[in-house]
Amino acid sequence: MFNEIIGQEKALGLIESALASGNVSHAYLFTGPRGVGKTMAAVRAAMTLNCSQGGCGVCASCLKIMKGAHPDVVIVEAEGNVLKIDQIRTIGKSIGLKPFEGKRKVYIIRNVETMNAESGNALLRNLEEPPSYVTFILTAAGADGLLPTIVSRCQEVPFGGVPAADIKALLVTGFGITEEKAEILASLSAGSVAKALGLSETGEESGTRDYVLDNAAALRTGDILQVFAMKDEIMKMVKSRDKRDTGPATSEVIDILTSWYRDMLVMKETGDQTLLVNKDRASAINELAGTYGRDELTNALDVLTGAAGAMRTNANKELLLEYALLAISGG
Repeated sequence: MFNEIIGQEKALGLIESALASGNVSHAYLFTGPRGVGKTMAAVRAAMTLNCSQGGCGVCASCLKIMKGAHPDVVIVEAEGNVLKIDQIRTIGKSIGLKPFEGKRKVYIIRNVETMNAESGNALLRNLEEPPSYVTFILTAAGADGLLPTIVSRCQEVPFGGVPAADIKALLVTGFGITEEKAEILASLSAGSVAKALGLSETGEESGTRDYVLDNAAALRTGDILQVFAMKDEIMKMVKSRDKRDTGPATSEVIDILTSWYRDMLVMKETGDQTLLVNKDRASAINELAGTYGRDELTNALDVLTGAAGAMRTNANKELLLEYALLAISGG
């Protein structure tokens, strides 16, 4: 049932043990980075709880759950960047109704860290004394920032980053990506399968990664016109994603730049090309690293790390990108 989720043996072991024993908690909190299998695991758990064959994946019940069409399995997504109180209130109105088709009602609420105080308190009321036939599965990047009372009412299941070797193998065997490209994507993924797949579609095939890294070298000049031209071109790529679901997210651009400056620091400190993320650009990294001081590279990484963190909030991503480009170029 969970065999398509890779690199999460510990988390899946906890889930499978609870399902097998029948000792299912009324609420779980799946924590971990984006794109490591939290939602997929939640859906598979809901299938197991509502399938007479233990989550077969092919019966009418399982197929409905996979399509988001099962009346007893509800997946709640943030509207925009926030889980709103009206979404949580809707759960409260339906929670008292017994399952219509399945054995249990399962509410999967994604990215609960995006709740505001009102929606958090509303969810807490639902978690306090839910009916025996209800299971909540919440997903979040981490427990930090959530109401402690919400965390205390859930059984936390931690998901970690997926090993790069596992991601590489998946990309090669499951998606037909070449060994060389898969190794680069796995290195850039920071343990996220979703990120690796996104980069395979946007960062590589559309030329975004090449564009960003080609111009990252030009940032060394501190040419402000170059910085603004680069920012404008990247934002065109980002906005194309909004229209056609293609192109990079701004955060992916920051991640690509981070890998570049990290590689230069690694090359400067160790000279070991096997430690590089962007191994296909080892020669350019080696040449450019010699023009930087160690403090310059660490400062650039600090700027990019700060921008990446701010992008997880509702901050203006275009302004953050512009600031980061100017800061690392010395402009």
